[in-house]
Amino acid sequence: MLQPKRTRYRKHHKPSSKSPVSNTSKLVFGDFGIQAIQPGCISARHLEAVRRVCTRLCKRQGKIWLRLYPDWVVTRKSAESRMGKGKGAPAFWVSPVAAGGIILEMSGMPLETAKAAARMANYKLPMATRFVTRSGVAG
Repeated sequence: MLQPKRTRYRKHHKPSSKSPVSNTSKLVFGDFGIQAIQPGCISARHLEAVRRVCTRLCKRQGKIWLRLYPDWVVTRKSAESRMGKGKGAPAFWVSPVAAGGIILEMSGMPLETAKAAARMANYKLPMATRFVTRSGVAG
């Protein structure tokens, strides 16, 4: 799983990504990509599942870039614990993504293969996404 080796703080506040983002809304590395339509958080497990399904469908041809890194910790308190006594223990790592942010980029494969990989990756993600190309939104 993806997670930082070392962080400055052990626990974080909840991330907020309500406004659309402009700095990660364009394709930088690849020709095809998966773009988030809704804001939310993507866990390290989701990112690993997306990477694996895209690698499997592309048959290891081309290149895949993950544009997100889960560097935000989410804490959980044990079930049926009383109120108070501080914040819970770190449970898993997430990456906040704003609406319009690019999640993954691909290149070096046919358009049909990239579309199929994006469709299968959409099933693994907890938010609505769309397939984008360098020329714009496709399919």
